Amino acid sequence: MVRFQPLLSFACSNAGVFPGSSAAEQAAVNRPVGGSNPSWGAKRNRVEDRAVKMINDYLELARDFEKFASDETDPSKKERLLEQVASYRKLAAKRAELLGLPPASSA
Repeated sequence: MVRFQPLLSFACSNAGVFPGSSAAEQAAVNRPVGGSNPSWGAKRNRVEDRAVKMINDYLELARDFEKFASDETDPSKKERLLEQVASYRKLAAKRAELLGLPPASSA
């Protein structure tokens, strides 16, 4: 009697050969369109996407606080708001540096 190697054992021993899951195990991106599964290498780096979004969020907050500061009449409150603007811009610049991106534009 011939014994076959269990499929799970084969899959585990060859895990380094096949990166990620096969197309058969993934849902199609657009089911009516044939070949709509993204290839393994085409998937975006979600961590980096979140970090870039974070940079954008910091810059938006800096612009919001800058607007608040321009509308503020109390000099001490205006100063604190502008300090907040500087802090958010510094956070955006630091995050961009960590990702190896050019300095974030505040425009």
